This record gives sequence, structure tokens and C-alpha cells, in this order.
Amino acid sequence: MNRVLVVDEDDEDREALVKALKNIGYRVLGIREPDSLASSILIHRPDVILLEMTFDSRLLGVTICEQLRSWSTIPVIMMSALNDDASKVPVLDAGADDYLVKPFSVPEVGARIRAIGRRVAQTPSASNPHVVCTGKLMIDIDMRTVKLDDKPLHLTRKEYALLKVLAEAQGHLVTYERLLATIWTDENATERRKVRALVMQLRQKLNEDLNNPLYVLTEAGVGYRLNMELDNTGT
Repeated sequence: MNRVLVVDEDDEDREALVKALKNIGYRVLGIREPDSLASSILIHRPDVILLEMTFDSRLLGVTICEQLRSWSTIPVIMMSALNDDASKVPVLDAGADDYLVKPFSVPEVGARIRAIGRRVAQTPSASNPHVVCTGKLMIDIDMRTVKLDDKPLHLTRKEYALLKVLAEAQGHLVTYERLLATIWTDENATERRKVRALVMQLRQKLNEDLNNPLYVLTEAGVGYRLNMELDNTGT
């Protein structure tokens, strides 16, 4: 776990933590606002996120974690000066992996990151987290290649972008809004029909039964997720 994203609107705290983590060998990006979280994840591709508990915008860690968990499995360590169960339990239930009470030492942060790294390393997909396999479908995110039944699958740029987002979510729900913001970045798209049309194109290339799709599953009215529960026979 070498890449860290720090999200904290306190400029002094954020800059100090970023500098300290860089000094012990981490590649760190610091951002002020949680509104920039999604784009920063796409650019920096962090292994772990250090997230401040509260923001002036009144966004709470529990809300941010719930939103993040709708499309990402990146580990999150919550940071807060609050040290009571009423503060800790909701964010842990919302998907945070750990909780650091301020003030904390840099060695402690490093130890928490390493502990999460060991847990992640024990998961089945951790040997190569950028190769996602389910059924007869394989997506190599680093190489930007897709194979179906061990044969190359030729996708358009947007079809691949859609499949990549779903693959990176590792079976978690990806909302319409998230897909629109990620795939149509230069078009300010807001119409869900664009997502539905693209999903249909992708399903056709995956040889899906459009009435009973196997790989790209619909969460009615909300979005889509990749079926990660298939074995290599596609069942």
C-alpha cells in the first residue's frame, strides 16, 4: 500500500500529514474538499484513503463512506478528534475500515496502513487487484484489455470505461450519477438514457441475454453492478 489520499479541509493538518507520510516513503495526494474525492481517486488511484470526520459543508464521514462504498472498495481510515462510540460506530458501520483519534503519531498511521494492507493481501483478488475475473470474463485494468471466454473483446472507449468502473467497484453498486460523471466527463451529461443505451451495447458484446443478463446486473432505478459471483463456467 504505497499510494495514500488524504482528505482534510484543515490546511495545516492536511499539509503536515502529507509531508510526514511522504517522508516515510508513501506517495501522497492531499485534497481539501470531499467533492473532489471521486476525481482524485480516478487520477491518483490510492491504495488507502485517510478521511477527516467532519467538514464545514456539514458532510459527515458516515455520508461520505456510504457514497464511496456505493462504487468503491478502497480502504478508508477515518480521522477525528472525537473519541466516543457514538462517533466511531456509525462510520465503521457505513464502511470505514479503521478509526484514528486525533492527535495521532505518524508511526501509528503507518502501522494502521500496514495492517489494512495485510488484510487486503489475504483477499482472493489481491494477488493482482487490477485484473478482475468473473465467469468467463477477464478485465486487465492496467493493460486495458478485456477477454471473454479467453478471446479478446473489442470495446469502444465508452464501453470500456463503463466496464472498467464496474470492475473497479468489485461487485458494489455503481449509480447512474457516478457513471455519467465518469464516462461523459467532457459532455456534462445528465440523462440516464445514455447510460442505459451504453449498458445495452456492452451487454450485446458480452453475448448477454438482455432479458436475463449474466455479467452486468441492474439495480432498478439506481444503477448497475458487475456480477462477481460467477465461477469459470459462467454460472
